[in-house]
Amino acid sequence: MIRGRRMAWLTTAALVAGLVGCAPGPKPAAFLQFEQLRATPEVPRIKAAAPKIWRASNNYYRLAFEAWEDGDDDESKEYALLGTILFHTAREMGATAALKAEMSTFKEQLTEGKKIRDDWDAKRESKEQAVSALMGELQAANKLDALEERRLAEQEQLKAQMAKDQAVNEIRQRHTDLMGRLKESEAINAPRHAAGDYNRAKNLLNKAGYEIEDGRLGEAKATLESAATAITTTLETARPKHEIAHKKEVQAEEDQAVIAEAHTLGADGVRVEPRGAVIVVNGLFKGKKTTIVPGKRLVLDKIGALILGHPDYKIVIEGHTSDRGKDDANLTLS
Repeated sequence: MIRGRRMAWLTTAALVAGLVGCAPGPKPAAFLQFEQLRATPEVPRIKAAAPKIWRASNNYYRLAFEAWEDGDDDESKEYALLGTILFHTAREMGATAALKAEMSTFKEQLTEGKKIRDDWDAKRESKEQAVSALMGELQAANKLDALEERRLAEQEQLKAQMAKDQAVNEIRQRHTDLMGRLKESEAINAPRHAAGDYNRAKNLLNKAGYEIEDGRLGEAKATLESAATAITTTLETARPKHEIAHKKEVQAEEDQAVIAEAHTLGADGVRVEPRGAVIVVNGLFKGKKTTIVPGKRLVLDKIGALILGHPDYKIVIEGHTSDRGKDDANLTLS
C-alpha cells in the first residue's frame, strides 16, 4: 500500500517536474555518505553474509534516490539513514559470520594437526621398531649408520612440522585476542571517539586474517603488531573522550533533576547559569526590616532541603531589594 501511494506521488511529482522544469538539488550529506558506504570493496561479502538485510538496505537506497530526484531532501535523508543503519547491521553480521567461519576453520586445522602428529608418532614408532630389527640383520653390512641418519632425518622433519603447527596456532590465537580487544573498545564508543585508529586497527586485523589463511605467517605477525599498536592508540584516544562525554551526560541529568525539583518549591524563578542553578525568591523582607517574612520561611526550608540533597551542586539564592532611602541607612540595613 505504501509503495502504491508512493508511485502515485512519484507520478504526480514527475508531471509537475515536467511542467516547471526543476532539477534535483545537491544530494543530502546522509545520502552521499550512504553512497560512499555502498562503494566499499566489502559489499560482495556483505551481500553473501546477510542477503535479506542487504536487500532491505538496497531498497532504502532506491527510495532515497527517488526522493532526492523528487526534491524531497528530508525524506531522502531519512531513507538514507535507515539504509545506512541496515548496511552497518549487515556488515557486522558479515564480520561475525567471518569470525565464526575462521574459528571453525581453526578448529578443523587444529584437529588435522593433531591427527598428523599422531600419524607421525605412529610412523616414528613403526620405523624405530624396523630400525631396531634391521640393526641386528644389517650390522655386518655396515648399514647401521645410514638407517640411523634416516631415522634422525624423519625425526627432525616431524619436529619441524610440529613447530610449524605451533606457530600457526599461536598467531591465530594472537589474532583472536586482538579481535577481542578491538571489540571491547566499542564499549567506550571508539568507532566515534577514535574513528581513524579504530578503522585502521580493524583493517589491519582483516589483512592479517588473509595473510594467515595464505600461510604468510611472517607478514601476518608484523601486521598483527601494527594492529596491536593501533588498538592501544584507539583506547588511549577514545577513553578520555568517552569519560568527558559521560560526565556531560551526568551533569545534564543533574541539571534537569535540580531544576525540576526547584520548580516545585514555590520560588519566583529558576534558571541555569554557568555559576549554577539560580533560584529567585523575592519579598523575603518587608519594609526596612531584616526579619524574614513568615510566609517565605517554608520556601527557604525547601530550598535548604534541595541544597542538602545535592551537596556538590552549585545553587545560588537570589532576590531583590529596594534602593529607597538614604545610602548610609540602606548599607547598614543590608
